[in-house]
Amino acid sequence: MNGAWVNKKNMESQIKTSSEALLEKALESLRRTEILQRDWMIWGVDCVYRHVEGVDGDWLEKWGEDEGDEEPAPVAGGS
Repeated sequence: MNGAWVNKKNMESQIKTSSEALLEKALESLRRTEILQRDWMIWGVDCVYRHVEGVDGDWLEKWGEDEGDEEPAPVAGGS
């Protein structure tokens, strides 16, 4: 019976740790969102240069070049 109690306690600890990790991830996302929103108010559209890497690069010209590496998206069937 003692082993079952230890196992339950361990499982509760894992759930708590998982919940804490999810909460921390959500809070970090909120912080980043607030920073982006603040920068948008200060810099306007130019805030993209502060938050996105390679904005001035050739990403638009290369758009779709490496799509062959991806798995095709599933097609939803109608009823």
